Amino acid sequence: MVLLLFGYVGLGQDKVAEVPASSSSRNLRSDLLRLLEAEGMKDMLETAVKQSVATAKTSIVEACPRCTSQFHNEFAKRFAARLRVEDLMNLFASVYEKSYTRSEVVQLVVMNEKRKIDVSYAISQELQGKVDSVKATLLSEGQKKITDHSGKLGSDIFREIEKEHPDWVKQK
Repeated sequence: MVLLLFGYVGLGQDKVAEVPASSSSRNLRSDLLRLLEAEGMKDMLETAVKQSVATAKTSIVEACPRCTSQFHNEFAKRFAARLRVEDLMNLFASVYEKSYTRSEVVQLVVMNEKRKIDVSYAISQELQGKVDSVKATLLSEGQKKITDHSGKLGSDIFREIEKEHPDWVKQK
């Protein structure tokens, strides 16, 4: 996944984003979620969730050939119901919280809003340098968290169904 957040290098640095004096009282997580959504992360994650849900049944069929079709169908249904974009957004936000202050996030949000009107609007060179230095790590850590979350979710669902319907898993 590539975030638009990191595509600001080389754009006009003549107008620098400043945090408004009366910025809202939201917390860092709220501001990060707002930033991630503005940058297109929610749309990207919605697409990723749809793709994951679409492949869930195929994946479980391959992973558990001894499971019945009822098991496979139930797994796909539960996985689709529980893999939520909001949870994945919060996972990414938790990664970003380690790298950015609330003031920096607000500057990035303001820049996003201003860029809709004036594409030359830019963040400070210092903040741009920070964005550039942490981008690969943030993406990698965010993807790892999502992979871990999805894997745990799949394992939990597998164990639930196996416990509820032991007859759906053929013995070796």
